Amino acid sequence: MGVLLAVKKFWWKKAPQFFSLVELMRSITKGHQLPLYGMFLLAMLVPSGGFGQIGQSWQERAEAGSPFAQNNLGIMYAQGEGVPENDVEAIKWFRLAAEQGHTGAQYSLGVMYAAGNGVSQSYIIAYAWWNIAAMSGHKNASRNLLVIERRLEPSEIEKAQALSLELSKTIQQKPEEK
Repeated sequence: MGVLLAVKKFWWKKAPQFFSLVELMRSITKGHQLPLYGMFLLAMLVPSGGFGQIGQSWQERAEAGSPFAQNNLGIMYAQGEGVPENDVEAIKWFRLAAEQGHTGAQYSLGVMYAAGNGVSQSYIIAYAWWNIAAMSGHKNASRNLLVIERRLEPSEIEKAQALSLELSKTIQQKPEEK
């Protein structure tokens, strides 16, 4: 558990501390510009069925290839927000976004592998994904690398770095929003 900044309790679980649905709606109706995480939170707070169109639009955009939407759909499946919780489905969407260069999805894949959520637990694969995200400036990934390195043997770190290099050759450098 100490290996991760948040195993299974990703950072977005803290988002409700910052906005209540009422505050969010007030911001929208007053014409205030919402921060990106506020817009995402709105989509997450409205369960499918109420404003089910929001969840459908994430699905449609994700299927159309948007790494941003793919990552958000991965988050939704990982947390069971607006969709049934399904770690295997979350991995699928995180991987699609990660392969397009989405650093948040790369970080989330590392978390899922480290915890063994939806995949067989592997600190080596977690290290590889966190290393890729860290190279793009993801601070939490950098922190997790420092912690997980203490749990791995030098030969395992070498293997993880080789995997990271192999994976990074197939990843787009900058995700394009579609």
